[in-house]
Amino acid sequence: MMRTGCLQAHVLLLPVLLAMPFICLGEVTLEEDEVGAFHINTSDPMSQPVFVNGANVNGLFETTGTLFETVDTLQSTTSAQQSTTNAQQSTINSLFSTVSAQQSTIDAQQSTTSAQQSTTNAQQSTINSLFSTVSAQQSTIDAQQSTTSAQQSTTNAQQSTINSLSSAVSAQQSTITSVQSAVSAQQSINADLCQLKRRARTFEQVGSQGGKWIGGVLANNGLIYAAPRNSPSVLIIDPNTNIVDTTAISGLGTGTDKWAGAVLAHSGLIYMFASTRQSMLIIDPDTNAADTSSIHSLGSGSHKWISGVVASDGFIFGIPYFATSVLIIDPDTNTADITTLSGLSSQMHKWYGGAQADNGLIYCTPRAAANVLIINPESLTMDLTTINGLGTNNKWYGGVLAGNGLIYTIPAYSATILVINPATNATDELVVADTATSARWVGGVLARNGNIIGIPHGSSSVLIFDPATNATDTTTLTHLGGDNKWYDGVLAQKNGLIYGIPHDAESVLMINPGC
Repeated sequence: MMRTGCLQAHVLLLPVLLAMPFICLGEVTLEEDEVGAFHINTSDPMSQPVFVNGANVNGLFETTGTLFETVDTLQSTTSAQQSTTNAQQSTINSLFSTVSAQQSTIDAQQSTTSAQQSTTNAQQSTINSLFSTVSAQQSTIDAQQSTTSAQQSTTNAQQSTINSLSSAVSAQQSTITSVQSAVSAQQSINADLCQLKRRARTFEQVGSQGGKWIGGVLANNGLIYAAPRNSPSVLIIDPNTNIVDTTAISGLGTGTDKWAGAVLAHSGLIYMFASTRQSMLIIDPDTNAADTSSIHSLGSGSHKWISGVVASDGFIFGIPYFATSVLIIDPDTNTADITTLSGLSSQMHKWYGGAQADNGLIYCTPRAAANVLIINPESLTMDLTTINGLGTNNKWYGGVLAGNGLIYTIPAYSATILVINPATNATDELVVADTATSARWVGGVLARNGNIIGIPHGSSSVLIFDPATNATDTTTLTHLGGDNKWYDGVLAQKNGLIYGIPHDAESVLMINPGC
């Protein structure tokens, strides 16, 4: 419904419109559209505004538009500010993350700093300790420097003394040279005197019976006891008085080849080997008692054993002369063994004398055997092959262990001395004389001066051999005529003299080997 004309109140117009002054300046249209909306329009909105309750609707619209524009502007501004705020928030978040990371770094650095501070503190303590040590060392150095200075002063004083002593020493050296010349002259004189001291003589008459005694031994009482071969008694020699006794141990029978050779057991008893007799002759030097019953049943053969060796373990080993076995005696039980080391040839004159070397083995000297018999006392074995090929003729009679560890045999029939090196079992032969048909020297003794003395049996001179130079002397001690004179010898430790045991000789041989 549409109405036109001057401003007129419509029954439906608000009372305020009815109260307004009636002015008809333009056309006003009031209209309700089909949806019920109420429209008020003027013909000239710019000059004929519509007022509602005194409010210019157009102005309100303009104001509202302005407000909308302002709101839009504000919204745009707000959006921009929101974007800025969001960006700032992002920046803040980023900064926060950075700050958090920096805080973590700071915390880590703080931990590192704390650790470094602890290390620094420890180092400072070490430095302080080192400083104290250095200070102490400096004090020591200062003290040492003071000591060095004092020592230098002492050294200077000593040098002065040395210079003075040097002059004195020079003078003394001249004196020493003179003394040495005098000593050399004296030594030459002493050597001559030693030569003069070398002598051999006989003493005491012991009878003309042949083959009286073979070998002997020095007892602990200082007396020498010789084994009766053909004699009915033991020969006792007193080196202190050069008196002999043939009565103290007598009544041993008139048979021949009874016993031969003697050794001193660790018990102090003397054991004389069964030559033709079937028992050992045991002598007690303390009582001069003779025992022929303790060790018996040794066989009826002749010249079975005529020499022997006491091993370091105390066992006695009889060296087979005609026997086919080694005789083993245990002095602690007085038992004998002739079966363990048996099976030897029945050759006569096989071995005489022997020596235990530093290696513990016993080396038996071959008289007619072609080999050296080597006995091992520990394993109770024997060796006939290591040193062999020596020929079956008569050669040597006894062997001596020298101070140099070598064994030297006595040249009875041979022109050479057989030298045995137990360390290698190598042998050598030293020429000493021409060969002989009779035994020149039988048995040898190591003198206190280191020389080996060969006892004259068929020779008229004493054999003197020096192992240090391999020099042989058969001209100094001579004029000892006769055959089968002495059979082996014994060193008297107290006076250093060597006594030859009378075999066919009617007296005892006494040898001074010199100094």
